[in-house]
Amino acid sequence: PELQGAGAIDMIETHSLIKQIDPQTPTSAAVSIPAMYGYYGRYVDVLMPDVYPIPHSTVGAVGDAVRAATAAGASSQPVWAVIQVFDPAAFGSKPEDNPRAPTYDEIRCMSYLAVVNGAKGLFYFCYDSQYKVYEHPEQWAGLKKIAGEIKTLVPVILAPPADLHVSVSPAEHVSTTTRLYDGKAYIFVVNKHNSPREMSVTICGEQSTSSVRLVDTQERIDLRDNRFVTTIPGYGA
Repeated sequence: PELQGAGAIDMIETHSLIKQIDPQTPTSAAVSIPAMYGYYGRYVDVLMPDVYPIPHSTVGAVGDAVRAATAAGASSQPVWAVIQVFDPAAFGSKPEDNPRAPTYDEIRCMSYLAVVNGAKGLFYFCYDSQYKVYEHPEQWAGLKKIAGEIKTLVPVILAPPADLHVSVSPAEHVSTTTRLYDGKAYIFVVNKHNSPREMSVTICGEQSTSSVRLVDTQERIDLRDNRFVTTIPGYGA
């Protein structure tokens, strides 16, 4: 809305009109400027931080934006992250800016960084605009794969945090969070760097355990002194 010049009255009137037509339909605003998250967030049900980091920033910008939006909104307000899947050239970015669409690994990493930093929903942009993701078969197939993977984890993502303290070494370029679902503790570890990283993960707390199982490979790893070591691929989760 800030890019369209929408003010408080516009937001209030639009929100009220939608609720009059269908009270069950949530309203949302995709906000590009972090300083405006709190301003526009008060007029909608769902706040959507809208950042497009590729190619001139890093995937970590998505996690930063979600964290800022979560802090700016009401305590119970859900945050849905807008994830870039387009090539900026389709929207007029100049060739000298070296525009490109994000890779499969970057899209997947941005998705998990959003989740780790508090997003309760993901919105991939764009399906059908100046850029049509379905006209790019390899990217479209990859996006469907990522969305399917995330969908299987929805109950876990929406669950409360586990009573665990997780520390990772080295901590640079790494984001983590925990969830407790169906009696099991889940740990999300995301590598924001584009190269593989060997990480030492230490787990402490009421729900700590003697071993962990990696969700993607099903490999079970025994803990020694509450710690295990694993290598996460570049942009891996």
